Amino acid sequence: MFASSGRQERIERSRQLIMNQQQDDDGLPGETTLPEEPSFDPPLHQSICPQCERPRRTVQTIDPALTMSVLALASLLHEATSQQIASGLDTASVWLKLLARVVRDQTRRGTSNTLILALYRGWISPHDPVMDAVRIRYAELIAGAAASPRGPPPQQREAA
Repeated sequence: MFASSGRQERIERSRQLIMNQQQDDDGLPGETTLPEEPSFDPPLHQSICPQCERPRRTVQTIDPALTMSVLALASLLHEATSQQIASGLDTASVWLKLLARVVRDQTRRGTSNTLILALYRGWISPHDPVMDAVRIRYAELIAGAAASPRGPPPQQREAA
């Protein structure tokens, strides 16, 4: 009984504080001495295109944290690929197998990556649109690595 009466008192005090705050907020417009709020540019999806001067209709927004996770996973895949190519294995064409190996290595090491954990726990599938972005980034990294061929190993350079 004491607990419920204390609870009721706290609820009443909270209601009273809320009502007092609302009364304070309902002041006359001339009472404030604060400057007017600055006007900001419209959001990107409401702005006008600088080239064609028409309003923009569709803007794709990407969460920065998600972008960083995608790029982190792509860099992990690139690192794993370069390690496997250096050891003589050519697995650049088997993307899902390489992804599984990176997931296995990262979970064994105990390092955490948002996308790796999501894949490992089954929260997203390898065919998720996010993973398509990773696949595209991975293909770009592989194409960049193929475009800049490395020279022969140092032992062969010395022999030549």
